[in-house]
Amino acid sequence: MTTPFESPVPAPGPAPARPGRKLGPIADCVGSSHRAWLKPMRERYSAGGQTLSHLSDRVLLAKSKLSELLRGVGLYPRWEVIYRLSTELNRPTWPLYRLWRQAALDAQKTREWIDRSTEKTTLATAHLSDRQAAEAVRCRIDFKYALGLELEDPGFHHSVLSDFRDRLAEGDRADRLLGLALTRIRRAGLLKGRAARASRPFP
Repeated sequence: MTTPFESPVPAPGPAPARPGRKLGPIADCVGSSHRAWLKPMRERYSAGGQTLSHLSDRVLLAKSKLSELLRGVGLYPRWEVIYRLSTELNRPTWPLYRLWRQAALDAQKTREWIDRSTEKTTLATAHLSDRQAAEAVRCRIDFKYALGLELEDPGFHHSVLSDFRDRLAEGDRADRLLGLALTRIRRAGLLKGRAARASRPFP
């Protein structure tokens, strides 16, 4: 019990988190293109002061697998994993993707494997705000590729997207654009069977 003139003894706070085990070195078998993106990633991890346990929870990857990834051990990682890791470590994804892709090719990964590895991260951008989408066009190589832009293209102001939607909503522009796209897709033979029938306009 304390008097009005005595300072209460503060309750003990939680014990400080213990640092995790030091990350092992990059494996000797890791090639130069793989090291080109792995080494900066490790440096950012070390500078951030996070533990493997905390980071594994954030990127949804087992601690042992994350340790292997950061040492270049095991199977070459899919882009969706590297994307989550780079986002958590606050690293720009555009230059990282170029390095990751080249290292994947050097690791004898097929272009189909590379494309499948990026599908989830591309679909995840469907709910971006205008500002986030404009930033993605400026920084992400997959957005530049989809829009047919050069790598050095500076992108555009986010207000352009709002103006575009307003213009698209005028009259039946959206329906005409969709119809034109479906016609070209059918002519290219990209839709077959039920998908082709479902894409035909109603009479």
